[in-house]
Amino acid sequence: MAFKTFYKSPTCEVLHLGPLVVMRLAAAAEIADLDQVDACCDLVTGEFKKMVQITAISGQTPSPGTMERAAQLTRKFEQVRLATVMILKGSGLQAVVSRKILGAFTARLTEKTDIVTFNDFHDGVVAANQLLVPLGTAVDQTAIEALVKHLNTPF
Repeated sequence: MAFKTFYKSPTCEVLHLGPLVVMRLAAAAEIADLDQVDACCDLVTGEFKKMVQITAISGQTPSPGTMERAAQLTRKFEQVRLATVMILKGSGLQAVVSRKILGAFTARLTEKTDIVTFNDFHDGVVAANQLLVPLGTAVDQTAIEALVKHLNTPF
């Protein structure tokens, strides 16, 4: 089975397969992008009791307005989300600053640590899928490899 595209814009793509919801960003997220993630999560949680979100970022850190919308989504799906896996592709100072901002955002938003950060698409996607193994809802390896390949292709 392949990941299904729920939403696509020039800088954002929302995909899902089973209990995995993926947001891929080439630039800073917009509130409209997060609204689409919200709708996709509603769809997925209508079928599955637990989900894992993957956010793959190869662009800029979200603006303050979108950070507040992201906080709303985090709170809304807190009971059904096993974890959020953040994949910040890149290196250098911008990547370090982005990881620090997201870490501070997470610490402010929630007491539990349910956001894990990676800098490699493969490692992040595999880790997200492994969280679903105990529930019997993990995605097959072929779909995981196809997703990693997709994330590694330019928008």
